[in-house]
Amino acid sequence: MLNKAFDDCNIDNNEGESGDFIQNMIDRSKFFFIDNRQFYFDDQDPIFIANGPAEQQQFLIGQTCNCCDQKVKNPKTAQYCEFCGEIFCKQCIIKSRPYPMNNEDYRNRGEVCKVCDRKFYIQKMVQSSRVNIDNSRFYIKDLQKQLTKKENECQELDEEFDQFNETIRLEKDRIKLQRKRVKREKKTLDNEMVQINEDCNTLREKKESISIETKEVQLQLSQSASEKTRLEDEQKKYTKIGKQPRGNQSQQKYNRNYQADHSIMNSSREDLRNTQLRSDINLSSTIIASNSVVDPEYQQSMKTVALHNLSTMNSPEYNNKYLNGSGLLSQRNSLTKKKNQIRRDNPGYCGPGNGCKLF
Repeated sequence: MLNKAFDDCNIDNNEGESGDFIQNMIDRSKFFFIDNRQFYFDDQDPIFIANGPAEQQQFLIGQTCNCCDQKVKNPKTAQYCEFCGEIFCKQCIIKSRPYPMNNEDYRNRGEVCKVCDRKFYIQKMVQSSRVNIDNSRFYIKDLQKQLTKKENECQELDEEFDQFNETIRLEKDRIKLQRKRVKREKKTLDNEMVQINEDCNTLREKKESISIETKEVQLQLSQSASEKTRLEDEQKKYTKIGKQPRGNQSQQKYNRNYQADHSIMNSSREDLRNTQLRSDINLSSTIIASNSVVDPEYQQSMKTVALHNLSTMNSPEYNNKYLNGSGLLSQRNSLTKKKNQIRRDNPGYCGPGNGCKLF
């Protein structure tokens, strides 16, 4: 029952400030119970300053014990508390204690009732609590300051956290947009790479085709050079034959025949030149395969060479002599016989009425 007054003093964290809570706790501690009877504690009670026995209360018939409410039959059985002077039964006067104002003289003692004895215990408890409360107030204030500081720090951290979350959100959005842009660029680059690969394949095929054509042209050039060498050898051969010396009789016969044929040769010289021009062009066209892919500039150069060869016939640089390949001066027969003889002697001859044949 001693601590019953404090059982109702449960600490509520939601109560007001610490001062109000302490005062509320002190107010509640002023009431205490003994044998289910409520009593009031006052820290200004005279019993706390008594230095001797208090004045006894006058006994009345039918008086009851001030603590347990038991009736006291006669004044002889009545007991008096020497601190408060109230009437009690024998069971409620439990012990003696020194008077508070004579603490040094413990021999000066008085009989005390349960109620006054409880009040002395409560006084000590309240005094001890007040000292602790006074000491704790500064600590509580310091804790409140620290709590306020921590609350401010928490608020700042919350603001920083919100800013951090906002920064993260913006960064995520930026990364998302950048990722989309990179995907688009990658797709564009992939398409460009595919197109470049296709162009490379096309160029590679063209390169291979040009390489094949180059080899064919080189082969044709080699064949043309061989044919040119052969024709030059034939030309030298017939030129050498035309320069051989003749006897007097043969020379006279040759002069007569030459004079007889000179008029014919003069009239047909221009026709033969034009015919030989067409034949030489056919020869150059035959040397270059018709079904091959040949550079047009090369074909034109071959035609130019053929025209040059014909344009130099009977020129001063050849001593005004015809090419033996034409068959004009190599025989003394008629022009037809000379042509037939040339066909037999020169299978590669390209003249009037005869196609070009190369072996």
